[in-house]
Amino acid sequence: MTPEAVIFRYLEAANRQPMSVESFVRVLSADADLLGRWLNLLNVAADPGDLSTAIKTLSSERLHNLAQAQAWAVLPVAGSARLGLDQWQAVLRSAFLAEVLAEQLGFEDPVRVRWQILLAVSGVSLSNDRYLMELSAFRGVRPELLNDASALIKIFGVVDAFEVLDEYEAAQLAQSLLDVDAENFSELVEWAGTRSADLVRSLGLSEDREADWSNRLWVQQQVAMLSELLNVAESLEDIQSAHELIARSLFRQVPYLLVESGPGRYRATLDKDVEIHIESDSSHIARAIREGETQLLTDQTDLSVGDRQLLRRMNTEEALCIPMRHGDQNLGALLVTVDEDVDLEFALTLYTAALAQSLANLDVDSRGELELLKRYRQREEKRLRELVH
Repeated sequence: MTPEAVIFRYLEAANRQPMSVESFVRVLSADADLLGRWLNLLNVAADPGDLSTAIKTLSSERLHNLAQAQAWAVLPVAGSARLGLDQWQAVLRSAFLAEVLAEQLGFEDPVRVRWQILLAVSGVSLSNDRYLMELSAFRGVRPELLNDASALIKIFGVVDAFEVLDEYEAAQLAQSLLDVDAENFSELVEWAGTRSADLVRSLGLSEDREADWSNRLWVQQQVAMLSELLNVAESLEDIQSAHELIARSLFRQVPYLLVESGPGRYRATLDKDVEIHIESDSSHIARAIREGETQLLTDQTDLSVGDRQLLRRMNTEEALCIPMRHGDQNLGALLVTVDEDVDLEFALTLYTAALAQSLANLDVDSRGELELLKRYRQREEKRLRELVH
């Protein structure tokens, strides 16, 4: 079954706004369970182009809901056995070996071969993909019976031998079935391993291999569900109201929300009389927003008075200032009371990103309204000039 780390990255790609179909399909292409579910769901064969096209026909809301449902379908069940990341990557390497062999044989679409072999090796079958059905039907037959088979089934025979037997046996079979020099087979296996590692790295799965992915998934789902309150916000007041509800649920405190009040100036939505200037050398809040890095604020004499005022209004001597950015936009920051007994870092990272997305959307909507108002005024001025003339 799909490792929890992979489910986490899948949900991360599914929840990104706007969603990148290319990135989403890249995650799917690495895992047989998720890939098989989506191919079956959209009734398409194991073809990268067909799946991408089918996904693009879905509305963003439908795509989001379907993505969540597929995640729940493969999420851990009590007592269920799950692949470790190393086992999962070994299966992925075998699929890439199929891709490399397909390239050696001049296949038109080696990536499609990789998808088909990934699914077949994992025991996934699709009723609407006759090639995949054939792979499942003829898996495990004696090698001498494969001489007259299609090239795809021969490749699967070699990969299956690599999985079940060893590299030497697979190399001998590759030479007899595919006319691939057995002495070069280890080089093909190395290529497959490199490509597999590159995909794993691009998905962010090569780091934090010992992380508590179960807890991360739980936190991720909490943040995603609560952030729906931000998605319907139509004003800064709506965002502040939603922020208070979400923060109490996630953190049992309401971090101060600082947003732009003018060019290069930021104010807290709750205490608007303190204004932080982005170029301030003594303000750690300004530095966090300016440099895009979290800063620790401590109520000491060398700290900006504005920073110290906000700390005192939060009734704390220490707080983390977490910048909110969306692309190249500096949207503000969150001030969070430091609690050494509670690890909030991961939840704060996810929530800050969701909050920044909501503020960016609000900013876009506001700019759109201003542009409409500008055009309306231009039309009215033009009409008045015509009436005068």
